[in-house]
Order: sequence, then structure tokens, then C-alpha cells
Amino acid sequence: MQTADLIDTQTGEVTPSQLLVDIDAVDANLAHLLTLYQSAKLSADDLSAAIKTTAEKAGVHPAALRRYVSARASEKYQEKRAEAAQLQLMFEEIA
Repeated sequence: MQTADLIDTQTGEVTPSQLLVDIDAVDANLAHLLTLYQSAKLSADDLSAAIKTTAEKAGVHPAALRRYVSARASEKYQEKRAEAAQLQLMFEEIA
């Protein structure tokens, strides 16, 4: 890493937190991180394909199905459900 890389672009100063980067820790775990990244990408591709297929079979918009699946998988399911109910109400009442 060059000294220029350690300079805060806003203040022009070298910040202590930037000097404490443990490059060896990154290097030691890089292969594992890259494997996980590729796995996540493949999983995301599989999810997209499954959502598209299911949406076509169900006759629903893929984006709507994706949001529904995301909400169901989320810890904030009830909050997302309330938002959807409010959105539906506005579509029905305001048109």
C-alpha cells in the first residue's frame, strides 16, 4: 500500500484506522472469501431462475414474487406485510 492510499481524501491526513489494516488477515482468508462469493453468486442466480419459473407458473409478476419471498425470509416480515397492506389500500382507495 502506498502512502497516498492512506490519506483521508477529505482532510488530507493519514488516519490511524487506515494504518491498522492487517493485510495478512485478508490474504490468509481471500481464497475462502472468493469461494463464498462465488457460491453466493450461484445461489443468487438459482434464486432468480426459480423465482422466474414460479412466477410464470403462478401468473404473478416476478418482481412481486421476489419482494414477497424477501419479506417472508426477513426478520421484518410483519412490518413488510403492514406496508403492503397500506400500499394496497392506497391503490384501491385513491386509484
